[in-house]
Amino acid sequence: MAAPQLSDLLARGKAAFVMTEVQPGVIGPNAPWPPLSEAANRVNLVANAARIAAAARAAGAPVFHCTADSLPGGFGWVLQSAVKSS
Repeated sequence: MAAPQLSDLLARGKAAFVMTEVQPGVIGPNAPWPPLSEAANRVNLVANAARIAAAARAAGAPVFHCTADSLPGGFGWVLQSAVKSS
C-alpha cells in the first residue's frame, strides 16, 4: 500500500503546518538545553520540518513558524501569561 500524499490528507482551507521554536536559540548547538538540541539532531528535526513545510506549501496549506522574542517590559514572559495563572 502506497503512503498517502500530504495533499490527500490536507483539507484546503482547514489545515496548516505549525511549528514552534525551530530556531538556533532553542535547538542549536549553543542553546541552553543540550538534551533538546541532541534529540532534535537525532531525528533531523530541521531538515524534516523544512521538508514538511515545503510539502504543505505545495499542497496550498499555510505554514506558520512561531518563535519567542523578548519585548520591552518583559511582555510575553510566562509571568504575564494567562495560562500560567489558570
